[in-house]
Amino acid sequence: IFLMLQKEITRRLQTQKAFAATEEKYRMLVNRTPDMFYRTDLDGRITFISPSVLALSGYTVEEAIGLKMAEEVYLVPEEREMFLQLLSRDGKVNNFEARLKRKDGSIWWASTNAHFFKDETGAIIGVEGITRDISEKKQLASQLEQAQKMEALGTLAGGIAHDFNNLLSGIYGYMDLARRHTTDEKTAEFLSRAIDSSERARNLTRQLLTFAKGGAPVTRVGALKKFLE
Repeated sequence: IFLMLQKEITRRLQTQKAFAATEEKYRMLVNRTPDMFYRTDLDGRITFISPSVLALSGYTVEEAIGLKMAEEVYLVPEEREMFLQLLSRDGKVNNFEARLKRKDGSIWWASTNAHFFKDETGAIIGVEGITRDISEKKQLASQLEQAQKMEALGTLAGGIAHDFNNLLSGIYGYMDLARRHTTDEKTAEFLSRAIDSSERARNLTRQLLTFAKGGAPVTRVGALKKFLE
C-alpha cells in the first residue's frame, strides 16, 4: 500500500511539474508576443490582457483590466455587435477586422481571432482571443486603392482629352480659315481672340494627355482660370 501511495504521489508531482512548465511556457509566449492576448467576461469587460497592450493601445495592463469592449475599446459599437453575432453563430471568429481606440484617442486597425472559453463545468464564462495590429496593412491597401482610382481617372482623362483635342483642332482650323478670308477688321479681331482661347484649350488637353500617360500633371488652377476668363 505504501508503495502504491508513493507511486501515486510521484505521479501527481510529475503531473504538477509538467503543468507548471507548460503554464510557464504559455506565460512567456503571452508576455513576449507583439500580438495581444485577452479575455473578457460575459459583460464584455476585460479580465485578462497581455503586456503587449501597452505598445498597441497605450494602456498598461492595470489600466486595461475592467475596460468594456463595446464602449471603451471599439471605435464603432456596431462592429463589436457584429463580432458577437459571428461568435454566437459559429462559436469562434477568425480574422475579424475592426477599428479600436488607443488611450490617447487615436485609432488603430485590429484583426482578432477569438472563441468562447468555459469553466470546469463547461459553462461559457467569457471570450478569449488574440488581436493583431493591421494598421500598416490597411494603409497599404488604401494607398493601392487610391493608385487604382488614379489610374482609372488617368484612362478616362486620356480618352476625353484625345476626343476634345480632335474637336479643338477642327474648330481652330475653321476659325483660322475664316480669319484669313474675312475683310472685316472687327470680325478678324474676334476670330483671333477665339483662336487664342482655342490654343489655350489645346494646351490644357495636352496636359491631360501627359497625366493620362503617367507623366506629372502640369495643369495649374491659374491656367484653368485664365482659360475660363
